[in-house]
Amino acid sequence: MNPRPSAPAATLLSNASRELRSLRILVERFEHAAYILLHNSNDTDPQEVSDIQELDHLMQTINNIADFIESISEKLPEDLNVQESEALKSIKLEALASRLVNRAIERAEESDEYDSGDCSWF
Repeated sequence: MNPRPSAPAATLLSNASRELRSLRILVERFEHAAYILLHNSNDTDPQEVSDIQELDHLMQTINNIADFIESISEKLPEDLNVQESEALKSIKLEALASRLVNRAIERAEESDEYDSGDCSWF
């Protein structure tokens, strides 16, 4: 029986921080697109403007959490490892799970009903 793969906890946390920063960039793009749509709209509701401005707060929050996680990862002992399967069992997006551990992940133990959670619109 092969031992389950493990990864340094610091690396997993650093990767999670990187993912949050990527998410912040995605929110920033969404905010920009929403401003363009609102600007081109004939009917501008002040509440809609306020709602879009909340995206800036969301981006700051995401960035702060990323900084917090990165800070923790830098202080963990190098020999502190985590079993990948345990760390990733709540992650349903296969591509995200792969990026979090920096490699392709085999999910042989998953049931046939498993839904990757990935969504493709095009």
